[in-house]
Amino acid sequence: MKFIIMAFALMAMFSTASAQYTQYRLNVNKNGASSYWCLKEFEFYDQNDAKLTPNPSYGSAQTHYNGNVGAIRAFNEISNNDDIYYCSAHNNPTGWLAYDFKTPTKIIAYDLERLNRLKKNDPHAPVSWTFEGSHDGVDWVTLDTQNDVQWSATDTIDNEKFYLQGVEQKALFVGMGECPYNKQTGRVTTVTGTDPIEECRSSCFNNFQETYFSLYQDGDEMKCSCFEDCDQLAGLETAKTYEILSNHATALLLENDQSISQFAEDLYTCDNNLIQKGSELQTSQSSLSTCNTNLAQKTSDHATSQSSLTTTNSNLATMTDERDLWKNRFEAAHQYEQTARAGPSAQAKALQDFPDPEAAVGSGMVETSIGKCNSVMEKATFLAMGSLLGGVVVFLATKKQKNEESSALLETL
Repeated sequence: MKFIIMAFALMAMFSTASAQYTQYRLNVNKNGASSYWCLKEFEFYDQNDAKLTPNPSYGSAQTHYNGNVGAIRAFNEISNNDDIYYCSAHNNPTGWLAYDFKTPTKIIAYDLERLNRLKKNDPHAPVSWTFEGSHDGVDWVTLDTQNDVQWSATDTIDNEKFYLQGVEQKALFVGMGECPYNKQTGRVTTVTGTDPIEECRSSCFNNFQETYFSLYQDGDEMKCSCFEDCDQLAGLETAKTYEILSNHATALLLENDQSISQFAEDLYTCDNNLIQKGSELQTSQSSLSTCNTNLAQKTSDHATSQSSLTTTNSNLATMTDERDLWKNRFEAAHQYEQTARAGPSAQAKALQDFPDPEAAVGSGMVETSIGKCNSVMEKATFLAMGSLLGGVVVFLATKKQKNEESSALLETL
């Protein structure tokens, strides 16, 4: 009974249910003692315990010895031919061998066939490994673990079938060796079917209601022994001993596995939805980044426009100040002109009578003064003064015209 209790405890802790993944791999962490490891065939069984037919090109490996022993050789369905097999690269005693079904595929067991020519002493055969499943080839889930597996010493095909934990498993592997002889029930029988474990289990359970059985090779025959109890393993080292799980226990485990399988499928759907949402979030973040970049550009353009507007306003203020300055100057000049015109001086009279020609101003000055001159020197002096005063009058007249033009321009501004 202690093995049954252990079985339920292990199932509760490690049950993985009938696996449904896209990819599966054998991850070897120990071989017989060689610098590389080899495998003849790697096979899978579906939920009906039917062997699946692989496509060799879907196989892959972490390393391979050379092109003649690549991963495809482990999935070509050619058994008992040691000329065709897979081997890892030299100095790689560990590593993985994988198969990609391309779509989620439910399996309950896998089968390994080692090289046969070296019998039990084959140093290349894997002896410790994990069997793993993955949806993407990145994250892997351990579905089964085997440690220090003992391969039998026969000349026949040596392959081992491993059921995933708790998946339609009617017998629990206890270890190598036989149960005590005094616990044996019935005679030793020979099993001849393709599934010796199930055949021996059914014989012991249906005929004797026993809870343990052992299988071992005797020449070319596979022998089956039944035991009522098994407190320790001893005797024949090549025998493999199993504890029988009752139909009720198997049904409970299977029901539990189906629930876990449904949960795994739901989790897989959730993972896909999460990946989709992550992709949508990444797209939204990219759009937001583009919007932020455009906003930063518009903000920069706005700042440039504000700076240009400030410069324009400053220039306009400067121009306004200069306009007011010149307007004040023109108004003062105009005031000076009005004062000059209103005065009794000769310049005022000249401006009134002869506002433009300089010569006329000079002549006017001579005509009004020369009659009073008694000498040539006096006449010359008056003529010179008249010319000078005429120049002043012409300058003031010209300035007046410019003042009037500037006033009109300022009024326009």
